[in-house]
Amino acid sequence: MLTQVVGKSITKLMLYRLKKAENWLTHFRLYPYAQIHASGHLGYDEIKDFIQTAQPKTLIPVHTQNPEIFKNFHDRGIIPEKGVRYTV
Repeated sequence: MLTQVVGKSITKLMLYRLKKAENWLTHFRLYPYAQIHASGHLGYDEIKDFIQTAQPKTLIPVHTQNPEIFKNFHDRGIIPEKGVRYTV
């Protein structure tokens, strides 16, 4: 079994390279294959599960490059704007 440990957030380029590697693994019959994501940052599914479990009254994403994806997880989400104060 081939195992890959990823130590940072997954990018589109990494997904492209992963698909390319999987094609080679399939060609040479080197499956099963496992990937472990160990960046310290949560992935999309983990964030979604956490929000559904925590059920916050309001969701304000911080420290993210894609705050707009949080609209998919919560009806009362606020995308913070620079210089604007928010009361929690």
